[in-house]
Amino acid sequence: MRLNTGGGNTVYAGTPQSRMAIGTFEYGTNGKWYSSGTGGDPSLFDTDTDAGMRIDFTLTGADTFDLVMTPLDNPALAFTKSGTLEGTGPIDWIEFELYNTDSDFFPALAASGQAATDFYIRSIEISVIPEPSAALWVLGAAGLAMRRRRDT
Repeated sequence: MRLNTGGGNTVYAGTPQSRMAIGTFEYGTNGKWYSSGTGGDPSLFDTDTDAGMRIDFTLTGADTFDLVMTPLDNPALAFTKSGTLEGTGPIDWIEFELYNTDSDFFPALAASGQAATDFYIRSIEISVIPEPSAALWVLGAAGLAMRRRRDT
């Protein structure tokens, strides 16, 4: 998964650039998960996340983040990290990459005991939390509206 700036998927010498990448690539990491930039070096392997993983990524500032990677079958192994995003620019594109073939039918149904390589997303949530100063402005405006109502 990549969080990009530039309005598209990352491509060689292209405009879109990855600000944060989280993943595993069997040939390069031997099943170990990674996160780019200052996302740290997760201690998780594909065998830790074979029942799925929850990824919580929170922007804590324009260029800073909190990351939590939690294996669904063993939350005690959760990896947490705070850091600074790579590069500059707003995150305006979420990219999902999958290089493995599916385990359902190509070229044949996966044999019993063979690792499933399918990619599923059960849910995705993008929340916008107002900055504290904006929340105070809203609260101030609500107080003003209540005050006016009381006077009339």
